[in-house]
Amino acid sequence: MKRSYMVGAMLVVALISVAGLMTSKLTSKAANTGGKVVEIQSVGELDTHLKGNKLVVVKYFAPWCGFCKKMEPVYDKLASEYPNATLVKVDFTKDHGKQLAQKAGVGGFPTFHLYKGSKKVDEVIGANEAGLREKISARAA
Repeated sequence: MKRSYMVGAMLVVALISVAGLMTSKLTSKAANTGGKVVEIQSVGELDTHLKGNKLVVVKYFAPWCGFCKKMEPVYDKLASEYPNATLVKVDFTKDHGKQLAQKAGVGGFPTFHLYKGSKKVDEVIGANEAGLREKISARAA
C-alpha cells in the first residue's frame, strides 16, 4: 500500500515538473519575438505574452480598416526598432479577436494598448505614428 502512494507521489512530482518546463518554454517563446509582430491566435496566447515585466504593445485592427493598413508597415518597423518590447496584433474579424477587443474596451481601429506587468499602462487610438513611437520609446527601457 505504501509503495503505491510513493509511486503516485513521484508521478505527481514528475507531472508538475513537466508542466513547469512547458510553461517556461511558452513564456520564453512569447517573450522573444525576434523583432517581428506576432498575430495572436487565441485568448490564451495573449495572456501568455502579457506575463512578465516586458513592455507588450497590442494592436487591435480590422483588415478592412484603411487607417489600420496605413499603420501596418509602421508597426512592423517599430517591432524591429524596439526588440526589448513585444509587439502583437489582434484581428477583430476573428472570434477570439472580437472577444479580446470587447474585453479591452476597444471602440475604434486601430487601437494600441501598452502593457507592463500584465497591467495596461497606456493607449493610442488611431493612426498616430508619432504618439505611438513616443509612448513605446518612453516605456520600452
